[in-house]
Amino acid sequence: MTSGITTYGERGVMKPGCNASEHTIVYLKPGQPYYIPGEYERGMTKDPIAIEATDPNEEMRPKSRLRFGKAVSIECNVKVRDIGMVAAEHRSKLLYYFQTEQDIGFEPDEDDSDATAEPEIPRTGPASTAYGSNTAYQYYQSAQYQ
Repeated sequence: MTSGITTYGERGVMKPGCNASEHTIVYLKPGQPYYIPGEYERGMTKDPIAIEATDPNEEMRPKSRLRFGKAVSIECNVKVRDIGMVAAEHRSKLLYYFQTEQDIGFEPDEDDSDATAEPEIPRTGPASTAYGSNTAYQYYQSAQYQ
């Protein structure tokens, strides 16, 4: 699953009908994030996410936005292009935003007494983030390196 990057026709989240709170700015390092006037006031308050380009000649439009509210699956026959990796200092933020948006609207069943308990996440070593000890990023780290 992935989240889509789009400019919404160069309008960013100012496009009518766009839920600004599901989005953030995505930009290539060493560039700077670019806000379209009114986006923050409309609800796009998540911190921007930086990408370290695979190719130094890679370009990304300044009005590129990453939508966390809609997960998209990529079929094996669809061509994709490697633009780079999320900057290391933004990876936990990216995973936190994605998980938070995916959880919106889902409430635990009333008869599920363990639904509010924190999940047990396998750990291979210390991994701390600004978002606490049980984050999706820690699970991702531990699952990748076991």
